[in-house]
Amino acid sequence: MAAYAKTKIFYISVGFWLIIGVESYNGWSNHRLTIQAGGSFTIPCHYDEEYKQQKKYWFSEIDEIYKNTTEGNLSIIDYPDQSLFTVSMRNLQNEDTGPYDCVVDIEEIPTVTYELYIKVQSAPDVSVVDSSVSGHEGGDISVQCLYSSGHQNEVKRWCRYKDQSCYTVGRSNTSQSSSVQISDDGRSSFSVLMTGLRLTDSGWYFCFVGQALNPVHLTVTEAKPDKEKDIDDELLTVWLQGSAVLLLLLILVGVFIWRWRQRPKQDQHQIRKGNNSTAIDRIYSKPEDHVIYSTVNDENPDNPNKDIIYSIIDNVPGSEVMKSPAAQSIFTVQWENLQTSDSGYYWCAVEIRGAPDDGYYLYLTVQSAPDVSVVNSSVSGHEGGNISVQCLYSSGYKNKVKQWCRYKDQSCYTVRRTNTSQNSSAQNSDDDGRRSFTVLMTGLRLTDSGWYFCSVGDQQVPVQLTVTEAKPEIMITQADTEENTSHVERFCLSQN
Repeated sequence: MAAYAKTKIFYISVGFWLIIGVESYNGWSNHRLTIQAGGSFTIPCHYDEEYKQQKKYWFSEIDEIYKNTTEGNLSIIDYPDQSLFTVSMRNLQNEDTGPYDCVVDIEEIPTVTYELYIKVQSAPDVSVVDSSVSGHEGGDISVQCLYSSGHQNEVKRWCRYKDQSCYTVGRSNTSQSSSVQISDDGRSSFSVLMTGLRLTDSGWYFCFVGQALNPVHLTVTEAKPDKEKDIDDELLTVWLQGSAVLLLLLILVGVFIWRWRQRPKQDQHQIRKGNNSTAIDRIYSKPEDHVIYSTVNDENPDNPNKDIIYSIIDNVPGSEVMKSPAAQSIFTVQWENLQTSDSGYYWCAVEIRGAPDDGYYLYLTVQSAPDVSVVNSSVSGHEGGNISVQCLYSSGYKNKVKQWCRYKDQSCYTVRRTNTSQNSSAQNSDDDGRRSFTVLMTGLRLTDSGWYFCSVGDQQVPVQLTVTEAKPEIMITQADTEENTSHVERFCLSQN
């Protein structure tokens, strides 16, 4: 083993530290750093300013080798302006366990400035949550030091490497106007709080538990000038205002989308009225479909002298635009023999001022089995009576919202709620087992006639309801009953 002198370099002013109450330790030997197998560490090695130009080494007493270059899993970096160099070892294994030294070549004599015993084991005795922390001048930082159960009763310290000053758990000390407070939870960690930071607080520190340690590097930056703070405050104010506007916009968009998904997917039709004008109901497809239109006439109830024109899609076999009663101001589209190639978006539109205006759109899906269907797509009842509609849905829509929606005013009745509109009651009940829900409308009125939708999630199927006038009741009087019974003949049978 090469001979070398082991000298310890200290930067201690005992009188000064005793005055302010900070403990100083000159026993900075036999320190132990425990590292988990496969882990890494970085430690500082301090030296006198006069030795900036001298060679620095990391000496391993295991194989008695001096190293001062970065190679493999070892990195050695010198910081002459800070009068220290750092040593980093990575991917440590059990065979790396042993004593190590920070060495400075002084007058060609290797001089030890710091001794450390490194032990590689399954779990470290002492560790930290963050090995590098930073704060600004006048601010605060917090460090959490963790220790194993076997070290609960040992002394816990927060020590500065440069001057070897230590702060012990349970004491509050002040150094150069920065305050250090340490609190131990008594189980597995103690916390260090440094307040009123100064630029001179930057440097290396150790979490100590007994003789076991773990290094922490602290960086303190200059406080921002007031002008920059004002600019930052202004930017923050603008950012907050912009964020509030954006958030409000997102909320409005979200509400709109939610309302849109909850309603039957249609827009209210727009019918243009006026002198010497013609309202045209058309069904438009995508522009690239090159649809050809023709028209049929019907009498406009609002203006008997004018015609309303309905269109028919000529190039789609099986499709037909049908006239509904004029008072309803609607037209219907019936399409037969649908194929999968017919799937896509479709629009109902009204031409207003020479341009088509979308009145209703939907996405049509043609598949082997519908997601939503009805037992009867057309139901009828008389005024004051009841009707029932059974809406069926596939298993994938079991947990979707089920609704019974009216096309005309876009009002919806949700399953398991009972609502009343214009004295007629709509009750919805869901049968999860049979994958269907039933709509019962009682106390029907003539105004309930029209189109409705069974809606499950974003899927819909239309149902037409027709309410007729109540039939007049036929009264049977007692006199009529007696007259009828007077003509009853009686027969008696006997057995011979």
